[in-house]
Amino acid sequence: MFPTSTTSKPTLENVTFMIQQLTTSVNYRFTDMRSNFEVMLQENKSLKEEVALLKQQVTVLAEEVGTLKASLDSMPNAEESAEAAATIGLLAGNLFPNRNIPEPRIKDKRSGRKDRVAPFSWKHFQRLIDDVRGSEHESIGDGILDAFKVNVSLVLVKTVIDGIEKTCYQRRQHLAECPWRCSV
Repeated sequence: MFPTSTTSKPTLENVTFMIQQLTTSVNYRFTDMRSNFEVMLQENKSLKEEVALLKQQVTVLAEEVGTLKASLDSMPNAEESAEAAATIGLLAGNLFPNRNIPEPRIKDKRSGRKDRVAPFSWKHFQRLIDDVRGSEHESIGDGILDAFKVNVSLVLVKTVIDGIEKTCYQRRQHLAECPWRCSV
């Protein structure tokens, strides 16, 4: 018969044992790969959900951008507003206050004459500014009034009023031309 030497030639038992080890090792590797693949699939699924949420957020933000852009387009030009704010900055909060104060009048001491309108006075101007600013602000002091006297002229006041009228006219024209304007 054949000589039995375990050192030189593998026996059937050794081959069987090696095949079992190889099979076990392949099974473990396959199980590891399958669990890794399942983890990757879960991550991929969660990433797809995040992408869907981000797309929804992008859609919402795009709508907000459109709304903000439309409101920015309807705002007045920055240069015109800066020019108007520089000249009427104190009056910006309350341009149309209730004015129940009668015009200042002067009593004419000559016989047979009626009272007449008082000439322009910086004190009247100060009272007008205080009325426009409202009671929540403190009264204009003499220092600010002196600054007005130095910096305000009738030409400047007329220019500001003309600029405001021009801006209002342009806004009315713009609103009349807007296609999205609601008809009343």
